[in-house]
Amino acid sequence: MILAAHDSAQGVQATFDDFGEPLHQTTFVVVDLETTGSKPGSAAITEIGAVKVRGGEVIGEFQTLVDAGLDIPPFIRHLTGITPDMLVGQPGPGEVIASFIEFLGDAVIVAHNAPFDVGFLRHCATEHGYPWPRSLVVDTVKLARAVVPKGEVPNHKLSTLAQHFGARVTPDHRALSDARATVDVLHALLERHAARGVLYRDDLRTACDPIPEDVRRRHTLADNLTRGPGAYMFVGSDNRVLYVGKSTNVRTRVRSYFTAAEKRARMQEMTRLTVRVTDVPCATALEAEVRELRLIEQHSPPYNRRSKRQRSRSWISLSPGPNPRLVTRRRSPASDAAIGPLTTKQSSIVKEFLEFVYPIRTCTKTLPATPRPGATACVRLDMQQCPGPCVAYSPDHEDAVARVGSVLAGDVTEFVHRCTTRMRELSAAQRYEAAAYVRDGIDAVTHGVETALRLRDLRRRGALVLISRGAGDATALDLIVRGRHCASMLATGPHIEPAISALLATADRGYDQDSSAEEQLVIAAWIDRADVDVRQVHADDSLSPHRG
Repeated sequence: MILAAHDSAQGVQATFDDFGEPLHQTTFVVVDLETTGSKPGSAAITEIGAVKVRGGEVIGEFQTLVDAGLDIPPFIRHLTGITPDMLVGQPGPGEVIASFIEFLGDAVIVAHNAPFDVGFLRHCATEHGYPWPRSLVVDTVKLARAVVPKGEVPNHKLSTLAQHFGARVTPDHRALSDARATVDVLHALLERHAARGVLYRDDLRTACDPIPEDVRRRHTLADNLTRGPGAYMFVGSDNRVLYVGKSTNVRTRVRSYFTAAEKRARMQEMTRLTVRVTDVPCATALEAEVRELRLIEQHSPPYNRRSKRQRSRSWISLSPGPNPRLVTRRRSPASDAAIGPLTTKQSSIVKEFLEFVYPIRTCTKTLPATPRPGATACVRLDMQQCPGPCVAYSPDHEDAVARVGSVLAGDVTEFVHRCTTRMRELSAAQRYEAAAYVRDGIDAVTHGVETALRLRDLRRRGALVLISRGAGDATALDLIVRGRHCASMLATGPHIEPAISALLATADRGYDQDSSAEEQLVIAAWIDRADVDVRQVHADDSLSPHRG
């Protein structure tokens, strides 16, 4: 069965709205403990009380004394009223923690001074061989400190807050009573936090973070965004795209920009300028990466460093005509004899090193096949760094051009042999810095050649379907034609051939459009992944089990 299909020419909006779990639908388990001391391990739990609530209604309670086999200090007996005699015959901690974990389920854990209560519960679970649930934990002390200033209450003790908010139960240092009082305190605090934009379960994770209110309120801009893979755009008041990103969960990722987790000054500045966020839902994670690149190329957003990097890619090749030289181009040359794409720094290193290894001319003037009468040479001829094809025919230059051409075409055998021999000579002469320069040059050139060969092979292989794991039990399918992403789809079931046929039918037919170097690099990286299977799609739409 096909779940979703996306044509790479145009995004498809999801057919459902998924805003996350609202707090009024969230299940909370509010828990309180009584113990024999303050540290797990040296002290033990004597009583657990918990209240399960959802939508303001109590849907369950849990209460039990616990016989841990430890004495209760006199001051704790006086504080709680729990005596050793009361614990005789009560269940042990192993039995109690198992029952509590079952009662908890996948609810949010709430406690007043949560590190204390959760610390004891986690220690008890571990001690008796039970895995502690990875539940979200909410501390009502921290919630209160964020919205109840000291001028309003003298402190943030449970008894103080319960009285301040008019709780129906007065805390009395017994677990269930204190848990019931904490329920009323929790509801009062959530009402205040709602005014700050804390409306969903996920919001609780950052509800107490020190975030400027003007930034926190903006996280509602993510409410209508997809929770699946896709690209997203932050848009300013003048409709200019400020920033483009991608994620496997767009809504969660966008919301993170409005939390304390975002510490980059430029991103904080960008969020303050944002008036809306738009998304482009995608079927697969690879499509989301490609969408991001194309949107960056289209809009040149000022807060994306990548918008500058895409335009700065370059290739190194030989200039046309007789007596060629190495040149750097911003566009991929028609000839396969080129190294790239390279960053500006990589391009400079590769070109300089090839000119260091081979005596190829570096002057920029155009030379005829036969030197002009009276032609003069530059200083490199006098320094024996160039054979001077500008003043006389040079078989050495012709040989250098041929060897450089071989490297550009992908054959680095002679180049590596020549350079490693020179590197050993320099090392033997204890010229270690010079040897390191040669070593780094070898790495730069061979890496550039390897990249060029990978992308050249990608473009030559025609149509490929990349098969990987999608969301849930779905299979992600991405169609690549001559290095360009053309369609994506999610499919379920053991037989994916019908889905691949549908993928081909919905594909973007702009095969002749050149994809960017960045897009080809992203696709090549996906092909290299161990969890991605690659199938060659033939003209008759049959499939071969060809592995990339």
